[in-house]
Amino acid sequence: MNILVTGHLGFLGKNMSSFLSQQEGWHIDGYDWNPNEFPNVENYDWVVHLGAIADMSCRDVDSVMRQNLEFSQRLFTECNQHGTHLQYASSSSVYGNTKDFSETAPCYPQSPYAYSKYLFDRWVFQQEQHIMVQGFRYFNLYGKWMHLRGKRANVIFKWRQQARKEGKISVWEGAENIKRDWIMNSRLFVTKVFQVIFLLWKILLRGVKKRDILSDLLVVVLVAPYLLIAWTLLK
Repeated sequence: MNILVTGHLGFLGKNMSSFLSQQEGWHIDGYDWNPNEFPNVENYDWVVHLGAIADMSCRDVDSVMRQNLEFSQRLFTECNQHGTHLQYASSSSVYGNTKDFSETAPCYPQSPYAYSKYLFDRWVFQQEQHIMVQGFRYFNLYGKWMHLRGKRANVIFKWRQQARKEGKISVWEGAENIKRDWIMNSRLFVTKVFQVIFLLWKILLRGVKKRDILSDLLVVVLVAPYLLIAWTLLK
């Protein structure tokens, strides 16, 4: 299987590329944003689109929309034309200030980043699709290589660094009243769900040798609990 990962040098992309590269028979390539070079998706089975301007505080709306929305739209179009399946990273930020996090819930994005993700989600739903398209609204990921985000590293990473240095952590006033979901990126949620998706795709769409079916289905059964966790979190 040939897979292209966009944003492969970032936190999420590096974790995903690391997992995918360990799979036997899978060839993984990476692409990082270059305004003068667009990736050729024609020879890939999948594109995993994780690249974006992910800075929630960025106020350069034109840059955010050009890279997060317009580039993603072109990438979808190319994949759709060449029969290359697409999985892309959306964001929980599309929901805004709400308590309804269902897939069909009204969205109230609060930043250019959130708007760029929401607009792409909305646009994808409006397109005629000839490929498998999967969008994941990730909630507060953390894990290995979080340091790649620099000052944008989340509070879990910062608390861990503070605990190592000072033996304690400092929280903001009223923190005890705030509840958020945190998802460990590297070995639990993202990679296991991704593994099930690709195994099912291989079994149902591409076909495998008879002797491989039982082993593949066994893996699906073993990682199915992670899908149950995902479903429970997103209910």
